[in-house]
Amino acid sequence: MLIHSANSSAPLHELTSRFPGVRLANPEDSSKIAQFINTTSMSSGSLSVGFTRGDDYFAMLRLQSEKHAALVCEEEGRIVACGALSVRPSSLRGQPAMLGYLQDLRVDRDTSQKVRNGFYSCFAEFVRICPQLVDFDHCSLFLTAILDKNVPAKLALSRQAFPLEYNRVVNYKAHVWPKLPLPGKVTAKAAAGSAQQQPDILAFYEQQLGKFAFDLTTRDIERLSGHSLAVSVREGDKIVAACLLVQTNR
Repeated sequence: MLIHSANSSAPLHELTSRFPGVRLANPEDSSKIAQFINTTSMSSGSLSVGFTRGDDYFAMLRLQSEKHAALVCEEEGRIVACGALSVRPSSLRGQPAMLGYLQDLRVDRDTSQKVRNGFYSCFAEFVRICPQLVDFDHCSLFLTAILDKNVPAKLALSRQAFPLEYNRVVNYKAHVWPKLPLPGKVTAKAAAGSAQQQPDILAFYEQQLGKFAFDLTTRDIERLSGHSLAVSVREGDKIVAACLLVQTNR
């Protein structure tokens, strides 16, 4: 179910109408949003992460969940901010939960402070009213990832601008491949292949299920197998880490 201006709930229409320039994205915006994300990096101190999205921005959202929506903010006919939400059954600290994933929050730093603040406020309000929305199964738990020292993202999701209760779930330490082995470990070179060709990766995900927020289930892996490569890091014959590289444009 794509939630956009043609079929979204009345509360979402009422919400966006209160913030000038902000609206729910629709399929016709897909290539413009993708282009905006491709030219807007996530900055974290000395680290800058870029993304390459194909013309169909919604392709990744559709693969993640049937229930999703994206907000865009326009100024003088061009997109200057965007943010998305996907909602699906998952687990949190080992317990089944309906979780929302906040993603693709990008703002053009050259746009005015007034426009930026308006978009942040709308995005926060959008998430706040989710428990009232049947479109998103009354989701009330949300997850997101913020690069360390990513000041704009932290400001956008701060308690002042984003008046919701939240807790830090986990800290991640990123190790950039192929700078392996990890300290103190003898790690085999990462091996890539489809999940269907590597049943041990399916077993690994099944074993880890419930230990992380917004888990990938074995059903998710099977559903994504035609669009992804499974990558594993091994110590001998034992898998110690795995992820999916998802391709949305075939």
